Amino acid sequence: MEISPEKYGLPKRIKLIELDIKTIGIIKLIKSRIIMKDARKVLEMVDVIKSNSDGVTVKLVCTENICSKSKSLLLKNNVDIVYEVL
Repeated sequence: MEISPEKYGLPKRIKLIELDIKTIGIIKLIKSRIIMKDARKVLEMVDVIKSNSDGVTVKLVCTENICSKSKSLLLKNNVDIVYEVL
């Protein structure tokens, strides 16, 4: 189910979904590769979501086009990745 990003203080163009009761997914389904710049933006969004909601887990929903450095940065910061197919 889609969640309004404004509820967490994020811009309207960000897409969020509820994966389960305490898990929110940030949707980033793009054809190009997710690079470190994108991963840092995702971490900023995760911080905003966690500051506005207690006890929530945030995951990134994306394609497998993600660089290894971005993947390790996200995993190091406790952001799991859920892979989807375009």
